[in-house]
Amino acid sequence: MKNPNEIEKSIKLLTNYPHTFEYVEFGDRGNSCAGRLDKMNAIENCNYALTYAAVLQAMPKYSELHKEFAPVLANELKLKQYPRYDYMVKLITRILEDDSQLPNSVALDELCRYARRVQEYMKRTGKTQIDVKDLEIIRGGNNDAET
Repeated sequence: MKNPNEIEKSIKLLTNYPHTFEYVEFGDRGNSCAGRLDKMNAIENCNYALTYAAVLQAMPKYSELHKEFAPVLANELKLKQYPRYDYMVKLITRILEDDSQLPNSVALDELCRYARRVQEYMKRTGKTQIDVKDLEIIRGGNNDAET
């Protein structure tokens, strides 16, 4: 995602759906969704830089959006104080940089809603892991899985 307006909408979604991502997984060491920052090739580095610049535009330091998202992220990471601004920008960039997965805020909204349905389903059923049958129930829009 490179459009600052779409990124602004996406940050608002992350504020409204705080449990969608395990934010700690988007650090410098990488995870299954985002590789290590020190191992990026030229194309990945350019992609990261463009997204990073768009996040800076969408959420300037001390802006209302920054002030709204900081406590959400602090709570999710179980921090005693608000995270540093540059850390917030890096995390948001890492989450939103892959255009093939999240091309716009609509795709993120769908992901957030689906994640919430999965979480509610797991909570309601007491499951700690889900299988294909569970996903079919959740994906199928079964009223029992909706929130």
